[in-house]
Formats: sequence, structure tokens, C-alpha cells
Amino acid sequence: MSLARTTREGGAFFDHPNLRIMAASPEHIFAMKALAARTRDIDDLRSLGVLADVHTVDDALRICRDFYPDEEVSSRARGFSKSCSGSAPA
Repeated sequence: MSLARTTREGGAFFDHPNLRIMAASPEHIFAMKALAARTRDIDDLRSLGVLADVHTVDDALRICRDFYPDEEVSSRARGFSKSCSGSAPA
């Protein structure tokens, strides 16, 4: 049994010859939820924002662009990013 990474880092969490369990990093989950911009995810986004060091809207948008460079960030997603970071848009 090998624990390659912690769940904080993402990647292979458990690696066995016949089974590999992958875990997404807080940044990756933040990007997925931010781009989805679902109302039910706002509390998760706030918690993930702390883990992902999101302090500004620019931080949130950078994370979204890092994981999904070809996706346009909607105005709704920008609003969610603002409420997660607690700052005004840049």
C-alpha cells in the first residue's frame, strides 16, 4: 500500500496494484464549483476558498483559469467568486 499524497495536494490518494483512488485538490474542486456557480455550493466555495488561499476575486479567477483555461467565467461565477473572497472585483 502506498499513500502517494495527502488529499490536500490531490492526485493519487491510495495506490495498489489493482486499485487506484484519486483525490482532487481543494483548488480543483473550487474551480469546478465556481464555474458551475450553483447556489447550493456557496458554503463549500467559502470553505474551499480558505483551503485554496483565495483572498481576492483575482485569486479565484486565476484558479479557475489554471484548471479550465478554455472555459469562459460567467458573470454569475464572478459574483460567486466575489462572495467567496469578500473583495470587490478587480
